[in-house]
Amino acid sequence: LKLVGKWDGSKWEPIRQGLAFGTVQTIAVDGQNIYLGGVVRVPADNVNIQSSCIIKWNGTDWEALDEGLNAQVHDIEVHSSGDVYAVGDFTNAHQHGTQVDGLNRIARWNGSEWKPLEKGLNGSVDAIAIDGDNIIVGGSFSNVAQGGTSVTGLNNIAKWNGNNWSTIGNGISSHVRTIELHGDKI
Repeated sequence: LKLVGKWDGSKWEPIRQGLAFGTVQTIAVDGQNIYLGGVVRVPADNVNIQSSCIIKWNGTDWEALDEGLNAQVHDIEVHSSGDVYAVGDFTNAHQHGTQVDGLNRIARWNGSEWKPLEKGLNGSVDAIAIDGDNIIVGGSFSNVAQGGTSVTGLNNIAKWNGNNWSTIGNGISSHVRTIELHGDKI
């Protein structure tokens, strides 16, 4: 199966030729689009696609999200607008041959380019969930990355409302590795 496959109800099938090498850590599905994150690199059957750490299957073919991100992706969520949010160890992306800095462990792909959420977060970000227009992230962090608007008391979980980072209660006392939403509960 070369790192990725699908279950058809009775057997596993490859998605095209799979990936040439890497590690898939997370999958997000939006209609026919399947986003893979981790340390994924090149589709096995198309060496012309050079994507780093995140790639998309559009139902027919593999697509790069420009040149991808510079380090491992831990989690991916797709917003109802179609924007793709990724969290992980990365700090920048390369797009159109230019480096985009300030992503700092969280980034938004709007279909054509990577965008930061202010200056991102300082620490490890491992989980993401979307609640309407609010982006909830978890990991091991306590503040916004250098150069961002200071927010104290994030304590391993935070909310982005489209403009600002904010705390969620008093936070969580230890590393948050996954997030799930159920109604208005996290």
